[in-house]
Amino acid sequence: MRSYWQSWFNREVVGIFKQHHAFDAEGIFIGDASYLFVPDNEHYEGSSRLLFDEQNHPVDSAKLTREQQKAYDWRRCYKLVTLLHTNRAGEFFLYGGLRLTAGKDHEGPVLYELVDEFVQCHGRGVMKRLILDRGFLDGEKIGHCKRDLGIDVLIPARKDLEIYKDVVGLAEGGVVIVSAGADSFPACAGGPGAPTESIRKREESAPTHLGQEESRGRGEKRRKCRNSASRARRERRPRAGTQRSSGGAGAANVEHLPGADPCGGQSRDRP
Repeated sequence: MRSYWQSWFNREVVGIFKQHHAFDAEGIFIGDASYLFVPDNEHYEGSSRLLFDEQNHPVDSAKLTREQQKAYDWRRCYKLVTLLHTNRAGEFFLYGGLRLTAGKDHEGPVLYELVDEFVQCHGRGVMKRLILDRGFLDGEKIGHCKRDLGIDVLIPARKDLEIYKDVVGLAEGGVVIVSAGADSFPACAGGPGAPTESIRKREESAPTHLGQEESRGRGEKRRKCRNSASRARRERRPRAGTQRSSGGAGAANVEHLPGADPCGGQSRDRP
């Protein structure tokens, strides 16, 4: 019965919201999960009895001795997983889907099932951005949302992660624009688009893998080749039927056939 009413709300009720144009054009949704506590009665079907601290955060009882467990409270609960729709200004909040499950169930799979159900019932393009916390981090599911559903999943990064430091560095260099709090990033001495010194040092010391070193070498060779070809065109000193370019000190002169790609087509070294 509980499943029937949840399906009715997620399909019919939310469908009425869509018919009345209740969803904002930016398509911002927030995924969340919270515990619903009930009296400690085993007749609450599908409920769980878990150990909680004084802030109502669950505690892993398996990692505690019986004596340590006395500092916490056993409570019976359900878990409510929701999709909440809002706009950029946070002027309203509208339920776009919900699922009531056992308190012990992990919220991640349940949330992504809700997202699939929402798109299946109400179409692509309604939900465009999904804001989650790190408890919903799942690379495969996030990729599915982007690739198959057209939804950008936004999860805040911890400040000690490299990806957070990279974004701050890009903002300092003017590569990305931060709409909120942008004044907190000082101007980069290297000018707009210049990477910061910390990013350069980290990239230089980062280990390579999966053929990155070989790929980087090929890219460098092609860059040098294109630069030499560009200089040759500027010099405009063609020989009959050929074009000569010089790669600089210590580099070999290359003779290119007419119409050939100077960086991957027909070419031959000359002594």
